Amino acid sequence: MVAVAFLRNIPYFKELDDGQLRQVASLVQERTLTRGQVILTEGAPGDGLYFVIMGRVKVFRMSPEGRQQVLRVMGPAETFNDVPAFDAGPNPANVEAMETTIVGVLSTASVLRLVEQYPSFSLGMLRILAGRLRMLVTLVSDLSLLNVEGRVAKVLLAYAEMTSERAPALRLTQQDLAAMVGTAREVVARALRSLEEAGAIKREEGHIRVLDRKALADALIDAAK
Repeated sequence: MVAVAFLRNIPYFKELDDGQLRQVASLVQERTLTRGQVILTEGAPGDGLYFVIMGRVKVFRMSPEGRQQVLRVMGPAETFNDVPAFDAGPNPANVEAMETTIVGVLSTASVLRLVEQYPSFSLGMLRILAGRLRMLVTLVSDLSLLNVEGRVAKVLLAYAEMTSERAPALRLTQQDLAAMVGTAREVVARALRSLEEAGAIKREEGHIRVLDRKALADALIDAAK
């Protein structure tokens, strides 16, 4: 059973007391996934609210030509597929595990019961959905206003800031980055080469090591001018 202390880190549940959190924990189903395993498929019927317990997932959509656009990468205590859990509609995007990952699932019926029982749960829902809207507005802005090098720098900086390591090694492929910033892998390769020449990163086998966060921030600032 997922720990009560862990559930308190999720904005939906942080205002609930221990007894209420134990009730939530009893409703959660856990699933373990391997790297590359698809959890949800765009357009399929939604079956509940998901959250990451361990690992990372990417939320993405596919163009008719098969091009992938990553909307967000989610880590521990972050939720995804929120909207279908409330409107009973289809999944709005695909979700895939980026590494060995454990997710928790609350069925749609369980979510709706919690909405009826606990007003604080509903307030958490509003905060999260508002945050998702802000994120999508930022994504559209980035795609419109930043060049590729700036978008790549922003993604790498965001990943680096998630860690406490002095020089974090990020397991991101060029294809992953291309999908996140909305361009081709070859264009991302050129942007990475430029950032490496500036001393901001070092490319390693299967990883990108961030060496200078200020240099990444400067590249982002330059891209926004």
